[in-house]
Amino acid sequence: MDSIHIKSSDYQRLFRLKGGILFLLSDVFGGYYKNLDCLLTGVDGVWTSYIPKSTVEKTLSEGLALLSSEENFNKYVQEFSEYKKRSAEFFEATLKKSELSKEEVTQSFSLISKMFSFYSKTEFFYTDKAYMKLEDNPPKALVTNIEAFEEVKNTGRQYLNQLIFSGGYADQLTDILSKQFNVPVEELRMYKVEETINLFEGHKVERSTLDARAEAFIQYASAKEMRYFEGDEAKKILSNFSHEDTDKEKVVKGISANKGKKQGKVKVIPTDYYGDFSILAKLFNEMDEGDILVAETTSPELMPACKKAGAIITDQGGLLSHAAIVSREMNIPCIVGTGNATEILKNGDMVEVDADTGIVRILE
Repeated sequence: MDSIHIKSSDYQRLFRLKGGILFLLSDVFGGYYKNLDCLLTGVDGVWTSYIPKSTVEKTLSEGLALLSSEENFNKYVQEFSEYKKRSAEFFEATLKKSELSKEEVTQSFSLISKMFSFYSKTEFFYTDKAYMKLEDNPPKALVTNIEAFEEVKNTGRQYLNQLIFSGGYADQLTDILSKQFNVPVEELRMYKVEETINLFEGHKVERSTLDARAEAFIQYASAKEMRYFEGDEAKKILSNFSHEDTDKEKVVKGISANKGKKQGKVKVIPTDYYGDFSILAKLFNEMDEGDILVAETTSPELMPACKKAGAIITDQGGLLSHAAIVSREMNIPCIVGTGNATEILKNGDMVEVDADTGIVRILE
């Protein structure tokens, strides 16, 4: 297979997760995101997703069209609701079994992947253009749809958590298949979707291949086709993929989602909790009122931390992200889309959040 040359300047980073999504679930994610020419990487225990900046231009226009149409938006909401109901019923019935059929496993992966066709429409690379349109004599349908958007996004995120995080349906599926085919869970998580289906034909993946993926992998989509690179080859490609968000300057810059200024002590919520939501209570207890909440992104399960926060800073997200919406509701400063806040800011840092300019400065 020919190698690839990729430049970070051509891509928009989406979500980054440490110690969470591995090769199999990344492949399921790519089942939909390959339609957006995604780039998915795993290295040093960190999974990161990207899409081309040229794709973002298209998705922003599609999002504006969706949110500007009462008919199309209502159809989307109805279909999303029906999908959640139908898929939950399937998983609740299917995952009670000790063994699954090939058809049930195939449908399971298809249903999880289908989730992203709906949930992606709530992400910043679909919604930011629509939100900015509110400042320019917006049509009534756009205003109405954006008012309804928060519930759609929050309930969607709650179901996404139920699907793929912390003992959700994906974990239950993997546990069943591990026992059914006598493949350790940690190995099964490094399979492709296709390879998992092939277990029904008695085909297992060589341990050397799985070990290579555990070190590093790339899932690269182009023209809706996925290509895979693993181990040393993936590392070589990624070594030339310069990460612009690793700048170690003591200034963090992002998009102002709610204006205002606030000084305070940083509290970072790492993404580790996606593997075990029970650790959230400890993280919330460690946070003081008025602390500056710093996270990859926020979602409904982080509301106790949001309510304590004097300001919110996120690595990714946009003007209709969860962090943006709740910060406006609580009237606290918020900066989103920094790309690097969780890398640069540490617990206990004293910072000044200037959400008028979108800049965070480390004071001490």
